[in-house]
This record gives sequence, structure tokens and C-alpha cells, in this order.
Amino acid sequence: MTTVSRVVENLDGKGYGSKLEIPLVHPFVMGTLVPFLGDPVDLRRVMLNIDRTMAIIVLNRDSGSGQVVEDSRRWPRISYNVCKKDAKHIVEGLVCAAKIMVAAGAKELRWPGDPQQPAFKVGAQGLSDQRFVAWLQKLRTFGLQRTMTNLFSAHQMGTCRMAGSSQLGATKPTGETWEVRDLFVSDTSTFPTPSGSNPMPTCAAVAFNVAQEVIARLRVGHASRL
Repeated sequence: MTTVSRVVENLDGKGYGSKLEIPLVHPFVMGTLVPFLGDPVDLRRVMLNIDRTMAIIVLNRDSGSGQVVEDSRRWPRISYNVCKKDAKHIVEGLVCAAKIMVAAGAKELRWPGDPQQPAFKVGAQGLSDQRFVAWLQKLRTFGLQRTMTNLFSAHQMGTCRMAGSSQLGATKPTGETWEVRDLFVSDTSTFPTPSGSNPMPTCAAVAFNVAQEVIARLRVGHASRL
């Protein structure tokens, strides 16, 4: 990760939107980002230009939610759909990312969200090119399509949130679950909501504090056995 832009991170005035991040683009990442449109020669050209290619991640702080349930065989089933508000924020992040690339001198834009949309060849007029304006509008109109738009999830948060009561969360402020004694959770699932950014320092802080509680509990147990 090299650069982060916060220009569209607060689209609703309540702290929800998208961060734009520049990831490491190695061949595996490129292979998942570039849609194959049936032309192997063009795909080869794109992959050979990896050293002159930049990708931007639109990191959305989602306001929606999902659920995990057991099916008839007691297997976990995960259900999550991007809500309309979050989808709009992601699309606006994509529009901003495209503008950044054109302003930086990009010659070609590719968006894997619509496999049928060919690469956009940037003209000499850059941001003021009416073709580019129309391309952005098409991106907004198409939006996010289920089974088509390339989405991925990382740093899952809030599935076992800490709370002051069992009605508000799954774990106590100590990290111990409300339902099972001596069962502790110490990762980003204890967050009350998604943070909207890479959570490593906060996760380490949570893990450290929960570990102190575990150590104290073990010491008490050891003393009681003496």
C-alpha cells in the first residue's frame, strides 16, 4: 500500500463513503482485475504492460449488514448483499478513481465491473473530453451488478461486537462471550462497526487488552488450585 486518498470517504456527512488506496499490483491481482473479453492477444498485451499499470482500490465503509445461519445440515450459510447506499458510495469512488487516473496521465481505463464495456482510450482533452464524461455517466448508470461486479472483502469487522449487554453484542468489554464462560474473542470481529480503514493497530490493541484479561483469569485459577 503506497497512497491513500480520503476525498470521498464522507459522502453522507456521517463518516460513510470510500477510501481510495493504491495496492501492490502483481500478476495474480492483475489476473483478477482484467476482464477477459474474448481476445487473448489483447489480454496478453495488458498483462505485459503490468509495469506501467496502476490499480485503485475503492475501500468502502459499509453501512449494511449480512447474516450467518445454519442450513438443514447444520452447515453455515453466509448471506450478504451490498445495500443501495453503499453501492452508490462505491460507484462514486470508482468515478473519482477514474478522474485521478486520467489527471495523472493514464492512456487507458479498464473497469472489471462491466465485462461488456471495452477499455476506455483517453483522449488528448483528458478530463474535459466529452467521451470521458459520457463514460463516467455510463459507469454511474450501470452501477454494481450482482454476479458481475468484481467485489472482495477484507478485514471483516463487527461479527462478535463488544457491548455492555448481551442484547447489544456477542462479547463483553473484556472479550469474553456473553454465552460461554472463558471463551474469548480478540480480533476485529469485536469492533462495534466497520472502521472504514485497515484496522491493524486497533486489532493489536484489542488483542493486547483481551490477553490481559485472559492472563488475569488464568492467574486466579492457578491461585485457587494452590
